[in-house]
Amino acid sequence: MSLGILERAVPFGESMERSKRGIYRIREAAFAFWYRFVMPRVTQVENGAGTLALAAISDGDLDAYLGLRFERVCREWLLSQAIEGRLPLRIDTFGSWWGPDPDRRTTTDVDVVAANTQSKEMLVGECKYRESFDETEAMRELERCAALVRGYEPKSFYLFSKNALSKGTVEKTEGMPEWHLVTVGDLYR
Repeated sequence: MSLGILERAVPFGESMERSKRGIYRIREAAFAFWYRFVMPRVTQVENGAGTLALAAISDGDLDAYLGLRFERVCREWLLSQAIEGRLPLRIDTFGSWWGPDPDRRTTTDVDVVAANTQSKEMLVGECKYRESFDETEAMRELERCAALVRGYEPKSFYLFSKNALSKGTVEKTEGMPEWHLVTVGDLYR
């Protein structure tokens, strides 16, 4: 962990030292890619059948991997926006949250959480690295899941998307100042 390749993550709002819900994950993108896609097929690659190994990687697997990387980029973007004073809240802590959803009796998550620990206000975000998705349902689900993050009041909602969002979603959020729509292109402006 001292090399920055691995990291221990805990759900937003929990103590890094005391949380029993911590997970370890590969932080460094090149290592994450290697262990996810190359290592399981290393014999094929070493035998000169790299194109066959590549063909065995489904678009769904690649999108799932890129979706996790996209969540990290979105959190980093929010951090840079906070440093520049461009967020609707003064933020002093960042992360993601996962935990029980008592209504659905399952585990759920919020991809991005950023909060002010003094005012107990937070902004939450959903990151969608897909060609298309039900935007209205993603917004509704983010609002519902934000209420599961204990101890903080959701004040702003961010929907991060790989592609431009529909005209209908853009128009709908124009009258909703608490909603912010961000595409990959916006992250690099």
